[in-house]
Amino acid sequence: MKVQCQLIETPQVDVSSKVLGSRLYRCWVFEHGVNEFGVAIGNAAVHSKEPFESPEGKAGLISMDIVRTRLERGRSTYESIHVLIDLLEKYSPDSIRRARYHNNFLIADAYEAWVLEAAGRCWVAEKITDGIRAVSNLYTIEDEWNAVHLELVEHAVEVDWCRSREVWRESVERMKAGKREGAIRNLQRFVKEMRVLLLEFAEELDLFLRRLDSLLPEYPDLRGEYSNRLDEEVELKRDDSRRNE
Repeated sequence: MKVQCQLIETPQVDVSSKVLGSRLYRCWVFEHGVNEFGVAIGNAAVHSKEPFESPEGKAGLISMDIVRTRLERGRSTYESIHVLIDLLEKYSPDSIRRARYHNNFLIADAYEAWVLEAAGRCWVAEKITDGIRAVSNLYTIEDEWNAVHLELVEHAVEVDWCRSREVWRESVERMKAGKREGAIRNLQRFVKEMRVLLLEFAEELDLFLRRLDSLLPEYPDLRGEYSNRLDEEVELKRDDSRRNE
């Protein structure tokens, strides 16, 4: 049994998930969507110097085919990532004829989230561990990733985008060093700003305490209650420290 995608047919699986998605007019494909297991997937077009045409010269799956197919066949982000990789490597990526582009994908469920970016059949994936992440029409993964196409570096060397694997490693290390230096500068700036804020807070607190002290003589009952409460707190702390000894 076959599934008619936008340009080609692919084998159907025995069981597929219920899906809800946003699709183009009169198209089977999804721009983004979610399935019954809470897996959400979206994609965006990106451009690369990687030639778009498949090596075999055949039509392939467009990115929106991949979005819908993954939603129908993945019950978790982990499964969907592997479905996506299998589709990218098995079928040539393609696009609607008037637009030639590669793609990135954002995949998430209640437990984890990933960004996968592709150029042709090559891909790299990053697991999102904190903060907020979005994808748009630019590549965002640089020197930090969790999974990569096995032949990515060899392909870059073959097409003369990188002289060797060693040069590639050196480039990655330089990028990481630049990020570390930037992080240190940001931390120094943050510490400086926090020091200013703490000094301002100390001044405001001192002014507040002075005003409070000036008001207490006018309310002797309040002053006595305030003093008694302080004495009780001091005595409680002394008792706690004796017990700890």
